[in-house]
Amino acid sequence: MERRAFIATAAATAAAGLAGCSGDDDGDGGSGRSTEEALDSYRERLDTQLDVTIQELSQSDGVVTLVYESTHVADTSEWGYEVGFASGRFGRELSDGWDADRLDGTVTGADDRTFSWGVDAEDALAFVEGDVTASEFVDRIFESMSEE
Repeated sequence: MERRAFIATAAATAAAGLAGCSGDDDGDGGSGRSTEEALDSYRERLDTQLDVTIQELSQSDGVVTLVYESTHVADTSEWGYEVGFASGRFGRELSDGWDADRLDGTVTGADDRTFSWGVDAEDALAFVEGDVTASEFVDRIFESMSEE
């Protein structure tokens, strides 16, 4: 699938994934949390909402690294949903007090294609706070994406 068409397809479904991340759910209103607490909360949400295998979830110098395997082929709507959900959930965790600057994600699909993308904390918070639309946020995510 040509990259532009792939991004458009994945972006449309990732926006649906983000919709579930923008509501006020279980947060503590922005008080600080330890890195370990934030990582545990983020992992729990990903584990319960997505059918992925997390290979690495860590934080160093403000950068959160998420590496996972998807059960879906890279250019499917389900795969795009996973990327969108992980990115939107990062914003939700930030609004709940996680002190991080960026999420760097890497996903390998069922077809063994690997993609990396990044989400700046400022963009993720702007989405959660309603300052940018899901479509704008998804565009930023997929503009940063590259195939390895």
